[in-house]
Amino acid sequence: MKNGKIEFLRFAFCIVIMMFHIGDDILGLDYRIAGDISFFSKGYFAVEFFFVVSGYLMASSAYKCQQNKLGLGRETFGFMKRKVMAVLPYHLLFYVVTFLTVAVLSEFSVSEAAVRLFKSLPNLLLISRSGLPTKDVMGVEWYIADMLIAMLILYPVCRKYYDRFTKVLAPVAAVMIIGYLIKTTGSLSGSTAWSVIVSKTFLRAFSEICAGAFVFELTRNIRKLRFSKVDKLFLSVLELCSYLLVIAFIVMANIPKRFAGHVLIFVCIGVCLSFSGVTYGSKLFNNKLFYFLGSLSLPLYLAQSFARRIASKALGEMDDWNKIAVFFALCFVAVAILYPVEKLLRKAIVRKMDKLGIK
Repeated sequence: MKNGKIEFLRFAFCIVIMMFHIGDDILGLDYRIAGDISFFSKGYFAVEFFFVVSGYLMASSAYKCQQNKLGLGRETFGFMKRKVMAVLPYHLLFYVVTFLTVAVLSEFSVSEAAVRLFKSLPNLLLISRSGLPTKDVMGVEWYIADMLIAMLILYPVCRKYYDRFTKVLAPVAAVMIIGYLIKTTGSLSGSTAWSVIVSKTFLRAFSEICAGAFVFELTRNIRKLRFSKVDKLFLSVLELCSYLLVIAFIVMANIPKRFAGHVLIFVCIGVCLSFSGVTYGSKLFNNKLFYFLGSLSLPLYLAQSFARRIASKALGEMDDWNKIAVFFALCFVAVAILYPVEKLLRKAIVRKMDKLGIK
């Protein structure tokens, strides 16, 4: 069953990332609303929430499948197939829309469009952070690409060695890798940097998915406990304060990026308490409205790729805030138009996979 709080937070943090990107494009990261309050200058940090939740759901799936008698390879393939299918239809649709937008705005000839399409092949195949040279059409998909590769590695380990992984290996890997990134680069930000033999973003995804797996095991044990009303009130306040601290880190320009690891701890606390169901308000969020908002997070995240280009390059002397308003309007309109198309494309892909025997 879906968790309404998490679904709402998926939507909210997606909007934060979109504000970060369009703010950077139009206002600049140094823009201040008042004093040290910026326009989501560290909004990239919202991605950490999605990585932790992905790790949680990965471990949840592995835990539920412990009694399965399928081979580990087949089970891993099935898990990854579900993950890829969750993003593939929207990925293809918005890739086409964004590519056409780039081609029109840049006035590409047919040959130039063909060359750009060839150079962006790693982006199309969701391996843009593999090290292959690429000209991204949808740069924001680095998050999805790294998440999929990290889970392809981590799921079979989690499934085969569930206890050792979630209780020992995952938290150790999360702390050590995140500490390494903060120590060597000063922050978790940056989507193009390279570290050792992999991209920095992959290490970011890998470590935080590990953190999410540990959070699942912690949450599973918390659910077994009994809490008094006072306990639940305390945990509810802790949950709320954890997310408020995350937002404060994102908008307060005077909080150094090197404290991202500290704030990530509160992301994990918030996700743990939200999934646990022991805090107040859980039932309030479990309804179709918040489930629907959560379902919008992926298409909105992808829609920003073409909308950013239009808002930042094609609106001329329009007021900056009007450009931002147009950006969000374009994103929501595009999602509304493509929402039914995605359903049809998904069915077509599933039928084709069934005919090919891909199960």
